[in-house]
Amino acid sequence: MKSGRTKNPTILSLLAIQLCLFVSVSIGQNPELLKEISSYEGSNPSNFTLYKDKVYFSAVERTDFRNYLSSLWVSDGTPAGTIRVKACNPSMRFEVQPFVIANNLMFFIGSDPINGKELWVSDGTESGTKMLKNLNPSGDTRFEELIAFKDHLYFGANDGTNDALWISDGTTDGTVKLRDFPHANSAYIRPTAFVVFDNRLFFHFDDTNNYSEFWETDGTVTGTKRLNIGQDFRGPAGDFKKYKDKIVFGTGSDIKVLTKDSIITLGQYNAGACLSAETQIAIFRDTLYFQGAENQLYSSDGTKDGTKKILSSMFLCRFLEANNQLYFVSSNLSPMHLWTTDGTKTGTKPVAQNSTYEVGYQASDMFVYKNMIYFIGLKLPIFQSKLFVFNPLLDTAEPFISIDSESFYAFNYFIANGLLYFKGPIVNQLPGPGPYSNYALWKTDGTVAGTSSVSPLNINDGARNYDFLYNANDLLFFSNSDHSYWYTDGTQDNTVLIRPPGVERFLGSQYRVNILYKDYFIFRGNFTESNNEELWVLKLKDITTNTEALANHALNKIALYPNPTQNTLQINDFRSAGTYTIELYNLLGNRVAQFFNVQSHQSLPIDQLSNGVYWAKISNNHNEWTTKKFIITN
Repeated sequence: MKSGRTKNPTILSLLAIQLCLFVSVSIGQNPELLKEISSYEGSNPSNFTLYKDKVYFSAVERTDFRNYLSSLWVSDGTPAGTIRVKACNPSMRFEVQPFVIANNLMFFIGSDPINGKELWVSDGTESGTKMLKNLNPSGDTRFEELIAFKDHLYFGANDGTNDALWISDGTTDGTVKLRDFPHANSAYIRPTAFVVFDNRLFFHFDDTNNYSEFWETDGTVTGTKRLNIGQDFRGPAGDFKKYKDKIVFGTGSDIKVLTKDSIITLGQYNAGACLSAETQIAIFRDTLYFQGAENQLYSSDGTKDGTKKILSSMFLCRFLEANNQLYFVSSNLSPMHLWTTDGTKTGTKPVAQNSTYEVGYQASDMFVYKNMIYFIGLKLPIFQSKLFVFNPLLDTAEPFISIDSESFYAFNYFIANGLLYFKGPIVNQLPGPGPYSNYALWKTDGTVAGTSSVSPLNINDGARNYDFLYNANDLLFFSNSDHSYWYTDGTQDNTVLIRPPGVERFLGSQYRVNILYKDYFIFRGNFTESNNEELWVLKLKDITTNTEALANHALNKIALYPNPTQNTLQINDFRSAGTYTIELYNLLGNRVAQFFNVQSHQSLPIDQLSNGVYWAKISNNHNEWTTKKFIITN
């Protein structure tokens, strides 16, 4: 494919239609209220966790604004199978964080006025749900993150005396300290940032001078040891990579190699040169690459002597692999371009030098799909933002989509069912129900003809990203920044806002809480004007396609006539009910006429329009609309 070179006017016209016209009749199986747990204001279900082939979650049962009861619930996706496991202590609260499964038990943090914040455990039964141990009898236990490792729970906590590393097998006697980390002041230094890597558990311990100590544990007192004696570093460790028989990672200032018994510093490490970078360390063809101090590119064999500088750059970021080659972004002494490297100075060079472009500054705007690199570039010399595609085989970088003179910005890529989805602009947006939207969901199969806007979504999501959730039953589930939930099969007709019938407002929720369980999409939802967040479910097996459902939908039965027409246009509403707003658009997406409160068989004057093909957007007062094509002739 030679991306960006298509000049076929038919394809471009079809693309323009896809950009501008949206069939937004949200059809499909409606969500159902799975359980109304609270009779007052909603139960705010949270902490959805898959455990023993069911969904467990916390809920708040309220009778009025003063009295509430926190409880543990379980669901199999049906109303009858959604039951309370245990009503916990009065005024007890669950911490809003994922439950952790270890040793076939479920661990979570709960807080009540009697014991404070403490560790709880559950085996899924009422009698087996209890506070595991009061680690700090004098008040709240201050916890760090919980992590499961080799059938045990590990966590950092302060018991009122010292910060310590703890381990638990789910029993009171088996919940013990592995090591105290005493300090002379109240510094916040307890164990944190657990990382399971290469079947080893690592964690950090920040000392009173704000230096990080790097530790490892095997679950025993003697096996809990410090690894970087004499090599303290500032900032947390991250970007872990397995390299040969070693572990490579970056710190706030250095890149290090962890062997079985020691830590070697290869050089300085720069992880902040590129915004939203996924990684600044790459391993390619048995060679290690990383971004060093002052944006230097290094190649290494994992030893200090075998670490060499291969490029100096004013700006360096983001490694990508495509077509069995390693690429990155560099400015060097010229505008930012894609580069490639074979690990040598002579083999490190810019690509697609025949193209006039400059790479954008966000690393998240780059993605590899079907061995092509998609990126946002600036088309020089006019500096318009466009979506480019780099073809490694042809060594070309050309605009993939160019809509007239408008800029085209794309980001937040995701692959589902073989298609590449991304967030892009709305070009010549059709007005519709709901606040103004700046962005649309797009898809592509790697061809210009196979690239189109899926839906504008009709909400004011600003510059925030979509949150892609699940890919199931050939449907992509995602949420938007207003916390509404959607699904799509990649077509405009079947991009559906999940809401019950008759509800015109979008789902509003303080948190995105959801889980995909078998054939059920279970989520925390609120479709009322009050704070009534409850448990909802959408049954995937009952979702109908718009091909089937549109045949019976009222808007789809509306006809335009005569078609072709000359001076007037009428709609025929076979239901003989309702009024509509009708907007007429040409093939460039420009609105050329608008009519309000239109009834069936009412004549609309169109004699001011030229001959050609037009689209009519027909919307009702239920936040639904559809489009119809018609032709004007002499």
